[in-house]
Amino acid sequence: MKKINPKLIILFVLLLLLMILLRGAIIIPILIIISFSLSFLINNFPIRNVGIELATFIGIIIGRIYGPLWGFISCGSLILIHILAGGFFGIYALWVIPTYAIAGALSGFIKGDIVSIGIGLSVFINVVEGIFTSIFSPAFLVKHIPYAITNVIFNVILFTLFGNVVLFFI
Repeated sequence: MKKINPKLIILFVLLLLLMILLRGAIIIPILIIISFSLSFLINNFPIRNVGIELATFIGIIIGRIYGPLWGFISCGSLILIHILAGGFFGIYALWVIPTYAIAGALSGFIKGDIVSIGIGLSVFINVVEGIFTSIFSPAFLVKHIPYAITNVIFNVILFTLFGNVVLFFI
């Protein structure tokens, strides 16, 4: 069995302590960088119809911690970047971006645990998008339904596994 270098353990503990001390000053930028990277990856691989995005998770976490205004700004901005970087731009952006922004703002008002809030707002986003898509772009609904289902599943996993962990470090 390979022995672990004690210097690496000390470095890891120091980095962990630094992250706890700085809290959101490190975690949130790291999450945003991961979100940007994921958006660019989606544009380069054939997974555009799968509901993988981090705008919901990050925007709702930010709204929960820093309030409705920052939730609105971050969730709306992150989904806009995701749409542009992923090559998703179309008429549906007219209702997708405001829906995400509203969900981010709502996360700053709703009381409760982050897992329930995150899952509830993920469902809210996808239901509202589905309604608007069926009204204004019904031909696109065939692509939206699989995206919405996988997006809710993805966010259930994210909020269940990482929601409380991220809040702890922020």
